[in-house]
This record gives sequence, structure tokens and C-alpha cells, in this order.
Amino acid sequence: MRLRRFALLVGFVPLVTACPPPDPGTTTTTSAPSSTTTTSSTTSTTSTSTSTTTSTTTSTTSTSTTSTTTTTVPSGPINRQNRASVQSAYNNRLVPALAVPTGWTGSVAGCNAGTTSAAHQTATLDTVNFFREFVGLTNVSFNATYSAKAQQAALMMQANNQLSHNPPTSWTCYTADGATAAGSSNIALGTNNGPNAVRLYMIDPGSGNTAAGHRRWVLDPTRLTMGSGTTGNANDLWVFGATQPLPASPATVAWPADGFFPVELEPQGRWSLSIPNADFSAAAITVTDNLGTNYPITKQPVANGYGQNTVVWQVGNLTYGDGQGDRNFTVTVSGITGWTSTSYSYVVKMFDAA
Repeated sequence: MRLRRFALLVGFVPLVTACPPPDPGTTTTTSAPSSTTTTSSTTSTTSTSTSTTTSTTTSTTSTSTTSTTTTTVPSGPINRQNRASVQSAYNNRLVPALAVPTGWTGSVAGCNAGTTSAAHQTATLDTVNFFREFVGLTNVSFNATYSAKAQQAALMMQANNQLSHNPPTSWTCYTADGATAAGSSNIALGTNNGPNAVRLYMIDPGSGNTAAGHRRWVLDPTRLTMGSGTTGNANDLWVFGATQPLPASPATVAWPADGFFPVELEPQGRWSLSIPNADFSAAAITVTDNLGTNYPITKQPVANGYGQNTVVWQVGNLTYGDGQGDRNFTVTVSGITGWTSTSYSYVVKMFDAA
């Protein structure tokens, strides 16, 4: 499988983000757009790392439905079938992590990559693991070597005020280690700390990020180790670390996930479903809510290689938000091939968790 990278440009606080290229499944590391690494591309919106292309398509087909359902931060289970469990995890884990300052000791002057505080690095790791645990995945740890190189990459992005998975040697504050990290990572520019960069990767907004590659690397079931470097306004999240064999569970990874889901984490209508080895080329998606609304769907071009095979779609006319009570969204993806079922349905129980 060919690896691909992509970049993302953001409008306000986060200026840009880019993610590494597609990965061949369960292989381990490296940087650069080849068949075993990742890289990123360019373009617009608020996630992290680079972005890809943004054309839209719709699909057809349907059939019968089946429903399915070295610094590790200890964390309790998030039970998505329990509203209180989800609300507690959101308010007591994610919200505090997002507020932790970087404590960055470096500076662009003199090309000093510096470090961030231990509390900030822990908060960044806990943010990654919050999202992974939310969908039932195993936690990852941060590797100190990856993080040190990622720190140099973040400095390069800030110093040059742009993102690249292949930074030229002419860049201000260029280092070979930083360039290696840039090609192995999700990268973001314009964020105020690592946890908010991770949250941006999960949104993966913008016309250049229709593959939701940043999100897919964060939620790839095979990842075991990552790394992170953060400066005053840039982040590098190394995602090409050690891997494990694909676990049997969970069989699917959806975002938003089924069960209770904080509306605060709704990714601006960019929803996705990942199933290892599934073929979504002929898939069709429907999204309805408990009020009887049938939402218009734009299916994005299928782009395999960013973690597991995934279909991404844009939910149109999605005006639901904070303060509007609970809303249940029923999602059905049909026309799936290469999997145990041709159709998959689940319910997202959106609620205001704040």
C-alpha cells in the first residue's frame, strides 16, 4: 500500500495542519511519502499536519444491514453507553488537559528547540489517549527520541511560519532530525499547546483534509508509540512509531462514535467510519435523527493508506449544537465489500457535556 501525506490550513487560532502519508497497515516507522511511512500535503483548515485534496462524490448501493457494535498515562474506562461516564471523562480529563500551558523553554532566535514542561507533555499524551480510549483502542506511550526530534520539527514550522513534511535544507532552524520528524508526523501551526493540536487533528477540517488522515493516524488501532514536540504555536505529533498486530476489537472505529457523544467534540460535520481491509468505493451513507430529519450527505473520495481503510462524509445542514438538548443520529453505511457485512448501522447519542 502506498503511503500518503497531507496538510491542512486553518483559519483562526490554528493556522495550518498537515498529516503524514498513508501507511501500509501494521508496519512501523519513518518519514516521507513511500510505501511504509507518512507525509503530508498542503491546504486549508483547522486540524493538524498536512492536508490532501478535497473533491466530493456520492455513492450508490445498499444491501441488508447489520449492527455491531515510555510514559503512559493511566486512565479509567470510558463507557459510551453511560452518559455520566462520558460526561465525566470529557470534563475531568479532556477539558483540564486542553488548558495546560506549554512551558516552552526555547526560542526561534538562536534556533533553540527547547522543551515543554512535563505537565504539558503528559497532558498531550493524555489527550491522544482520551480520544483513543473513547473509541475502545489501547493507549499509546510517548517515545523520548521521537519527541526530541518532533520538538525540532515544531521549531522549524514556527520559525518558517509554514508546514511541510519535506522541509528544505534552506529553512530557518533546519535540522536533519527535525526533517525526519516532519515526514513522520501530523503537524499543526497556530495552536497554543499540544492538547489543542490533537483536538484539531480530530476535527481535520478544510478542503484539503477530506481524507481525515490526521484523525485516522490518531485513531489507528495498530499504533503503540508516538512522540510530540510543541513550541509557542506549532506542534509535531510523531505517529510512525512502533506498532502492534491489528487487534480483533474494536472491529470498527467511527467518529463521532456510537453511544453517548459530547456535542463539543462534533467534528464540523466531517464524519468517518474505519474498518480494516473494507472496500468503501461503492458505499452509500445515510444520516437521520430522532426528529425525522434526513441529512444531505457528501461522500468524500475514498483515500486508503492513512491508518485503516475509511470512508469519510460531510453531513450537510447540521445545525445542532450546544444548548439544544439531546439528539440521536442514526448512521447507516451500505455497499461495503471485503468485510463480514455489506452494511453497518449505529446510533450517535449527541448531548451537551459541558
